Amino acid sequence: MSAKVKQLIQKLATQQGNIWQTTTEGWDVIETKLKLTGWSRERRIVVLRRPIQAEKPRKECDQLPHLQVETASREWEYTVLVCSQDLPIESLPKLYAERADCENVLDELKNQWGLSGFTTKDLKRCKVMARLTALICNWWNVFVRIAEPTEHKEALTSRPELLHLIATLVTHAGKKVLRFCSHHENSHEVKRAFIRLHMVFSRIEAIAGQLDRPMVWAIQLSVAFYAWLRGKILKMPSVAEKIIRELVPDAKSAPA
Repeated sequence: MSAKVKQLIQKLATQQGNIWQTTTEGWDVIETKLKLTGWSRERRIVVLRRPIQAEKPRKECDQLPHLQVETASREWEYTVLVCSQDLPIESLPKLYAERADCENVLDELKNQWGLSGFTTKDLKRCKVMARLTALICNWWNVFVRIAEPTEHKEALTSRPELLHLIATLVTHAGKKVLRFCSHHENSHEVKRAFIRLHMVFSRIEAIAGQLDRPMVWAIQLSVAFYAWLRGKILKMPSVAEKIIRELVPDAKSAPA
């Protein structure tokens, strides 16, 4: 958003001739060089643009910082990337979108799981705590994915939804019943999540005696990440595949 970058975009936007290359992601790209204040030398700059379409939702992977510029014929949004690697410019939109998606995970670990710093300089203890935090984060993500397998839910929202509950244990006729009460504003979603969790774990418990621990883990991962696996399931015995097909109707027979 600096002045020199805006001047560069304005110059490219008004330049005559077909100098832009089109990528499969819908971006027009062009390569140039630019030296900003404070830089010791010119750097490789790749400018991306695409026409703005009103009321068209953009995918999460397309959420790159952009600048809007209106020309005489149409309105465009621009993204300017600094790339020192010798990579084909048509591949950069997808690569940088994937990089931004990875940085979202790091941001979640820092701001929602406490990996933003340590109070000790003891490297060994810092490593132990970092690994414990990452392990618990992974377990929680698998647990939440079993409850809601179609999307990733950040800890900032999923923990209040699924942990802030009032529970009562009722014992009657030799049976124990655990009743939950949620005061969250999305209590109907919380109820749906716990119904699915109960269904998954009860189905696994019914055949747990026939499975070892790695196989139970494979069932849970197949159910939790079936959307990411695109319906494929991890390799497991037929008795376990039957449970997964009951929980995931569109599961595919080809092992992942």
